[in-house]
Amino acid sequence: MDTATVIIRENLSTEQVMKLRSEEIKKGNQVNIRRIHSKLVEVEIIQGANIIDITPTRTLIG
Repeated sequence: MDTATVIIRENLSTEQVMKLRSEEIKKGNQVNIRRIHSKLVEVEIIQGANIIDITPTRTLIG
């Protein structure tokens, strides 16, 4: 499978970044976010990547 990477560097609010992130994850893309400084955010979108989520989840017993 081919992958494509898109990098966006803009002055975005936290809300805008999180909305963009959730939309891209719904499309099956991987999203990396870096805040360069207080007004500049870099969003890297990797399209066509096979992602395995290894984020631990907490299970409450009892």
